[in-house]
Amino acid sequence: MLVFVRKIVTSFVFIAIFSNPVEASISRFYDLIVFSTKTQPEVSFYNDRPVKFHRKGEPPKYLKIGVGVGVWYVALQPHFEPYRRPLSIFVEYRKDTKPFSYAVEANILSIYAFGQFQLKPMYFCVYPKVNLSGFVKLPKWFDAYALAGGQVAYSRFTENEYSGIAGYNHKVESSIKPGVIVGAGLSFIISRFEISPRISFQSGSGDYYAGYFTKQHFNTSTINAIVYMAYKFPIFQHKPHCPAYR
Repeated sequence: MLVFVRKIVTSFVFIAIFSNPVEASISRFYDLIVFSTKTQPEVSFYNDRPVKFHRKGEPPKYLKIGVGVGVWYVALQPHFEPYRRPLSIFVEYRKDTKPFSYAVEANILSIYAFGQFQLKPMYFCVYPKVNLSGFVKLPKWFDAYALAGGQVAYSRFTENEYSGIAGYNHKVESSIKPGVIVGAGLSFIISRFEISPRISFQSGSGDYYAGYFTKQHFNTSTINAIVYMAYKFPIFQHKPHCPAYR
């Protein structure tokens, strides 16, 4: 009987000594199995990039396409008076609310007349614009800008009634010269539409016979006030994120 009791006590001691490590090992093994079966969260490779926030409805980049009609226009060649309004077409690129934008423009159709002579200048321009909204906070419906750039002035000179030289009637002479464009204007914005009055100086020159036996020098520069209507087309538009890792 004493021997039997001794065996039972020995067994309990043995179980007490080794049960804790075994239980701990089983518990760790169980946790390992359960953890391995769980779906691991995907680690984004964007996490090491800075956070950027994009305001809703504000595209980072856009193209603005517009057309304008002259309301006041004058030739710098003496005695030549306005005869037909200029028509202007332009495309402009701007990135977000940066101060600078870049445009190409064609100013065509204008005519200035003196007697039987007509001067028809056309300007093809490339220029940067400096927008005031890129420097100071302005109302969403208003902006102001200035521009300066280069252009090619293609001007035609016609004489319709001269009869002193045989075959000269309706003769057309043309000239192509480089020039500059300088201007300033205001923008009134309604959603993506824009109305923009602008005044600008566009330089040019040409040499024409104009009914004489030797070429005469003409100043084909003009000053014009044009009212533009334009529409902004967003490009590479980002959806608003909070936060957005880019």
